[in-house]
Amino acid sequence: MENQLTTIGSATRDIFLIPKKVLVINNEKNLACQKLMAFEYGAKEAVEYLSFHAGGTAVNVAVGLERQGIQTAALCAVGEDESGKAVLETLEKEGVDTALVKIVPGGRTDRSLIILDKMTGERTAFVNKSAGQELEIECSSIDSEAIFVSSLKYDWEEKFKELEKCAATFHKRLFFTPGTTQVKAGMDKMAGFLEQVEVILLNEDEAIELTRQKVKVNMRKMMADICSHGPKTVVVTSGEKGVYVYNSREFFHVPSKRIKIKDATGAGDAFVSGFLATYLRRGSLKIAAENGVRNAVSVITHIGTLEGLLRK
Repeated sequence: MENQLTTIGSATRDIFLIPKKVLVINNEKNLACQKLMAFEYGAKEAVEYLSFHAGGTAVNVAVGLERQGIQTAALCAVGEDESGKAVLETLEKEGVDTALVKIVPGGRTDRSLIILDKMTGERTAFVNKSAGQELEIECSSIDSEAIFVSSLKYDWEEKFKELEKCAATFHKRLFFTPGTTQVKAGMDKMAGFLEQVEVILLNEDEAIELTRQKVKVNMRKMMADICSHGPKTVVVTSGEKGVYVYNSREFFHVPSKRIKIKDATGAGDAFVSGFLATYLRRGSLKIAAENGVRNAVSVITHIGTLEGLLRK
């Protein structure tokens, strides 16, 4: 079966850790960093739970799409180590095409330490990039009609030029979630690339920072600003408040529901895979957003980024 979409981005080995106690500090005056997680300096903290999982946006979204019936390839880089083997085994077990996964000789797979607050399910992640720096993108190797890209850090501007060519010359449909590096760089740095993006998907904090807001503004106005830089459709997730969708023809909100969050990690990737699976199959933004919410809600009731992903 021919691949329908290729995910491009990070592949990691995630370590999930739940301390017995976490201090959360309010920092509301900073819209881009409204809460801080803290521990006693120099102390030893007891840990209730520790486990290892495959993760990274390219992996999470690829697995989510496969479970929703979309044949997917993953374009990412892993090391020639046990962590890399574990990531590849996970992808292959889920039916993801791994032909484009680069195995870096002697390299170490990217790793993340994710500290969870058991009271809220929110987390802080410490990310170590290694093999991911060796990621390479070549349009001629991508056979799918659609591409989803996120989490590019090293030489990202050159990679975005190649992806711009993929869309403009090879007529690939381009879907995009900006990583921290792109959010900090700003939309002007991505001008040509954004003009090729069919749908940009991001959370509210990323939207605020991307549009350089200093005070809270109207959601529609903020999304219109992003849309004016090129993307045909803007999708913004806002936690338990739900999801907002905007393009030149419509603006609407899809509510979520209040549930007990076990682990918020991977909620964004789960939303993306649920959204894209339905959007590629049916073309409806509203139904796609609803399916994205369902997928994200399921994931945050489990620990890890893959465990709660819904199947078709």
